[in-house]
Order: sequence, then C-alpha cells, then structure tokens
Amino acid sequence: MITEQRSRGFILRETLLAGGGNTLITLTPLKTLSLDLTRMMIELLNLQHQQNAEQCQQIEKLIGETISASISSSSATIPIFMPFDPLSELWKDYWAQSQMFHMLIP
Repeated sequence: MITEQRSRGFILRETLLAGGGNTLITLTPLKTLSLDLTRMMIELLNLQHQQNAEQCQQIEKLIGETISASISSSSATIPIFMPFDPLSELWKDYWAQSQMFHMLIP
C-alpha cells in the first residue's frame, strides 16, 4: 500500500513492504520530479520525431515505387498514332456540312 502527501514542495511517500510491517518512507522534492518528467517528455518527443522520420522515408519509398510502376505500365498502353492522311480523313464531309450550315443561316 502506498500513501503520498504533498507539503512545502516535497512529496512524502510511505510504502508498506510485503512480508511484514516494514514501511519505506521516501521524501522527494517536487522540483526533481518535474525535471524527471521534463526529461522523459523530451526523450519521448525525440523518439516520436525519429519514428515520424522513418515513416516519412517509408512512405516516400512506397510512393516512388508506385509512381515508377504506374509509369512503366502506362507507357506500354499508349496507342501508336499514324501520321495525318488527308485521303482517309472525312474532311470533305466536314466541309460539305459546314457549307450547308452556312447556306441555311441567312
């Protein structure tokens, strides 16, 4: 069983030890605890920063692989276009329709 009391910038902690009636009493300054918590938070933030950097590298690698795979697969599906052949195009039909349209509109 642990009991804590805060008084005048200190924490008095009584811990009842197992196997007997012995009690461990510790007196810790609050300032020391806040410094320990600050160090722990800094370590945690550094660890999170390192993990975020690793995740960013992994994501960039995956995106690069995805883009290169899509480029290589899309380059195989680009159709080949023949050069313009005026004999096979329907320009005569288009020209005739255009002339008809202009004749009908006064």
